Order: sequence, then C-alpha cells, then structure tokens
Amino acid sequence: TPVFTAKKHETFYFRDEMVFFLVLEDTLFKVHSFFFERDSEYFRAMFRRHGTSSESRPIVLCNVSIMSFESFLGVLYPVYVIITSSKRPKALIMHQFSHFAQHLNDAYVAVCERPEALTKQEGERLGLDEVIKISKMRQDAR
Repeated sequence: TPVFTAKKHETFYFRDEMVFFLVLEDTLFKVHSFFFERDSEYFRAMFRRHGTSSESRPIVLCNVSIMSFESFLGVLYPVYVIITSSKRPKALIMHQFSHFAQHLNDAYVAVCERPEALTKQEGERLGLDEVIKISKMRQDAR
C-alpha cells in the first residue's frame, strides 16, 4: 500500500507537547508548550536548558505566584478570542507581569514597528511614562 506523505504546514501544524511549570505555593501547571515556544526566546531557551518536563520534573518559575501565572496564562488561553496581531498587545501584557521584564524590549520594538499608534485604551493601561517612552522610540525609529 502507498504511504501517505503530506508536508506539514509551517504555521498551522501544532505539536501536542505539554510543559509542566511549578510556581510559588507549590502549585503545578500543565499547559501547551506551543505558545511559549512561538512567542518567547526566553522560554525557548528555558526549554532547551531544562529538556522535557514532567509532573515529577517541572520547570520551576521562581518568584512567580499562582495569581500572576494564572493572569499570564489568561492571556494565552483567553475566554474570548479577539483576532488581532499577536504582537500588538505584547507590551501591555509584559508590562503587567514585571517578572517577565526582560521581554519588554521585544514588546516595545513590536509596538514601534506596527503602523498604527497606541490606542487610548492601550495608553491608559500602560500609563503616561510608558506611553512617552514608546512615543520617543517610534519617533527615533522614523
């Protein structure tokens, strides 16, 4: 019998691998690794260093509380999905979770590269200081 050999779509062919994270308060999370690998060099490097995780060998996120990680995961697993550029709310998300501060630079770059300016709602959520930084970065890039 002939073997079916179709090529895998480069964007929409998802792996089913799960990752286990242990946060403060000794709480274990089991989530899809896809979002972390797709959107964050920080997590890609973490996965390379740690290797396969499991319930007995989770990736420990020091200084991350249950509430903070739940909020972060709420962005990855939203109840209501709004179709938008995946990078567009990235600065807002990272600003809210300061333990991921090392990713803020990438988020600012993404906001600066997009053609549209910050919305009023985005500006209110970020605060005046952050809006001024982003505005200066956009101006400097032009």
